Amino acid sequence: MRYSNHPVTKEYRQLLRRSRTPSECIMWKHLNKRQLDGFRFRQQHGFGPYVLDFYCPELKLCIEIDGEIHDTPENQQKDKDRTSFLNQNGINVLRFRNEEVENHIDDVIKSIREYMERYKKNASSDPQPPNLGGLANEQEVYYTIALTRMTGFNFQTALQLYRQLGGGQAVYDHRNDIKEVVPDCTDRLAENLKDWSLPLARAAEEMEFITKHRIQPLMLGDELYPQRLCECPDAPIIMYYLGSAPLNQRRVINLIGTRHCTTYGQDLIRHFIGDLQRLCPDMLIVSGLAYGVDINAHRQALENGYETVGVLAHGLDDLYPAAHRDTAKQMVTHGGLLTEYMSQTRADKINFVKRNRIVAGMSDATILVESAGKGGGLITTRIAMDYNRSVFAFPGPVGAPYSEGCNNLIRDNGAQLITSAEDFVSFMGWQSDQQLKQAHDKGIERDLFPNLSPEEQAVVDVLHAIGDLQLDHLSLKAHIPIGQLTGLLFQMEMKGVVRAMAGGTYHLLK
Repeated sequence: MRYSNHPVTKEYRQLLRRSRTPSECIMWKHLNKRQLDGFRFRQQHGFGPYVLDFYCPELKLCIEIDGEIHDTPENQQKDKDRTSFLNQNGINVLRFRNEEVENHIDDVIKSIREYMERYKKNASSDPQPPNLGGLANEQEVYYTIALTRMTGFNFQTALQLYRQLGGGQAVYDHRNDIKEVVPDCTDRLAENLKDWSLPLARAAEEMEFITKHRIQPLMLGDELYPQRLCECPDAPIIMYYLGSAPLNQRRVINLIGTRHCTTYGQDLIRHFIGDLQRLCPDMLIVSGLAYGVDINAHRQALENGYETVGVLAHGLDDLYPAAHRDTAKQMVTHGGLLTEYMSQTRADKINFVKRNRIVAGMSDATILVESAGKGGGLITTRIAMDYNRSVFAFPGPVGAPYSEGCNNLIRDNGAQLITSAEDFVSFMGWQSDQQLKQAHDKGIERDLFPNLSPEEQAVVDVLHAIGDLQLDHLSLKAHIPIGQLTGLLFQMEMKGVVRAMAGGTYHLLK
């Protein structure tokens, strides 16, 4: 089947998986079971015009299993051309015969391990980031990307190290004395942190990729990183962003739900976003660019003049589903595409679950439009509740399969019931947005010398002395109760004295 002229599609690769030979089954069992020191192989991976039997992106290694069909002169020439193509693209090929795999699998695995050791030795022991001509904070990006590729521990451990030591480069600098600076570090973790050769090589590739495609790396703590997400205990230490919309806008919401969006759900989305534009014109709408509710939310946001961001479950070198490519192109100039995954990362099922925390964490509110009794949308609402975010759901007909999840969530007090944009805006306390818009539309400009009350002057003095502050901190510093301060700040916005920023902070306009 390797020599078939069939197009390399997802369905074709699935067909190949179902028709594996005994030797391929044995190889996959050992590669998948052993994980070969944490390096993951992909089966039937499409690369250019070819389908690779077994491929590891980190090792740049393709493993092929040959049988008698490969002994004909014609197929030997095809194998030569295939190997040449892969070598030109930086991929090495290891070939084994069927009988080797079936009768001497331990020797085969040993040969693969020997290749891995040679690959490690060829990598520089203390490599430097590539010269990419102006990428901001280049060194820190380089080591932070590498930290996410370290094997033997999960992303939460990487986040803990990143926060404790202050960055990816700091973790690298302490790779040989990590237990001195992190006393509770386990022996296994300390050992895994010593060898950075492969992760750094992979990080160098990724930096070249993001520079070539003008992708913005966003590290935890960066000004452009979603500040709401920074508060979450499992925030990614780095994400990759291709887009134009600021991620820290004053209002950020997400619309989520089933991939089997009904006509009822589509109508809800259309009316909700259309009405919301009138009530809260300045808002970022987030979703996951999947089928159903997600894509309808993105398209309605674009149609109503909103910027919209899609959070992906794979790298930015691909797009899943491909059917949404045209919408994604529009979003790049009127919103953006955001992911925590490097290029060459497939859209595996677990990645969709992980990306839900980003959708929930970067938003002020999560809105469930339609959902079956179980589904990814309900996972996102649970995460949002854990993050102490507001959760809303539209009710649906009793017995309707794709309203069951919403109805159950409302019944169990997991979400606030809403039936319209007016409901939502009222519950969020965002009615002032429309009033501000109306004021600006009428030509109300900032008074250069506004008459300020003593309380307003106290707010100005605090913001002038300290800088931007969140509402609760401003209340403490200005000695004004939060209930009174909220109305006061609205009046000051109308006067053009302060501006509400992302994350509930207030900025003094000078």
